[in-house]
Amino acid sequence: MPFSGPGVYSIVSYQGPNYNANSWGGGPQVGQQVRLFAKNPLTDNAKWQVALAKGTGDNAEYLIINLANGAYLTATGKNTITSCQDKLPTDPEVRWTLKYYKKQDKYDVYTVTSVSGNGQLNCEGSGATQGTNILSWQIENGDNTMWYFEAA
Repeated sequence: MPFSGPGVYSIVSYQGPNYNANSWGGGPQVGQQVRLFAKNPLTDNAKWQVALAKGTGDNAEYLIINLANGAYLTATGKNTITSCQDKLPTDPEVRWTLKYYKKQDKYDVYTVTSVSGNGQLNCEGSGATQGTNILSWQIENGDNTMWYFEAA
């Protein structure tokens, strides 16, 4: 199922479709890094509430909130590992745009870009295995920056 607006999703790596974005460690602690983890079974640390913060259509900005710790997916800097942080929802580091990129095989694929200018979600080193860091990296629009959303 494609992204259909605000809701709870598993954010799956197109490049590694057996893995999704995961608040690493599984606990309720804020500050946990985000890495790829096997998507089955789907646990709360791999479920993300996508909430509309501002705008519509291509100009929409979203907050992406981890269900396990209630913290925002955060682009803490350029070319750094993303993490779950407790910040104000007005902070650009916790706001994201979701741009439809293309239909790839059977998936509607999106790029997820930080409003802060710190980059887009990117699987480090084009990794597609458990434990691969998810970075906020300069915009590349390669397979390692493509994501699809599965309703959780």
